[in-house]
Amino acid sequence: MKSFILIAVLAALTVCNNGASIPEEAALFGDDASVYQEGSIGRLGEVLFYDRLVSLDSWPNAIKVWDLEFNGAANTTITGIRIYNPPVNGNATASPLGTNHTVVKLVTARGGHISSRIQIFGRL
Repeated sequence: MKSFILIAVLAALTVCNNGASIPEEAALFGDDASVYQEGSIGRLGEVLFYDRLVSLDSWPNAIKVWDLEFNGAANTTITGIRIYNPPVNGNATASPLGTNHTVVKLVTARGGHISSRIQIFGRL
């Protein structure tokens, strides 16, 4: 009888633990997320060089800026940049493609926040 109660409690804890799990990254940035994309992405031979989640809290009456400078190896070429959830009412800019160096800048509107995912693709 004691073992039955122990198994029942463990089963209940397992169900509760699975229900309270943190959402996967795919759920945070799914197909319904807004996307800023520059260049073509997904061609044969392209490699994901850089992938990062960026999160900056909002501050009243302040403009938040996040800069990324990516320097690839000499034999790499950057062919595309994808930004999931760019800043609302802000802007996202990237330097021209086709080189091994790029600069990505995210700027929020006054009092806004940044919660984005940046990916840089290219060829070797």
